[in-house]
Amino acid sequence: YKHTVLAVGDIFFAHQITFAAKIAYPEWLNSAFASVICGLPVVVVVSLDYDIPDEVALARPDLYIEGLRRMRFNAMILVAWMLSALYHGGLAWMVPNLTVGSLDPDETEFWYA
Repeated sequence: YKHTVLAVGDIFFAHQITFAAKIAYPEWLNSAFASVICGLPVVVVVSLDYDIPDEVALARPDLYIEGLRRMRFNAMILVAWMLSALYHGGLAWMVPNLTVGSLDPDETEFWYA
């Protein structure tokens, strides 16, 4: 979801500048996004996570029925997340860009968005 939101902004920017060799976001954002912004919360959650004891898991297999039935992640949920990312990415790029009113990245007003 998060990477798709950033990619939509890049796609809109590429169309706005007629595919010139320029970037939409600062270099550090694209390179640090996967490792720091998305990776750090996963490391924190995994380090604090704990599982139930093996005896309880074997005695109560119904605890994992949602995973077996793919109730929390399936094709329809994936499509819904991607459509949501397309919408949010377009909104996050177009609203600031249209309110500021500049399409030229060399102008100062462009970077206010």
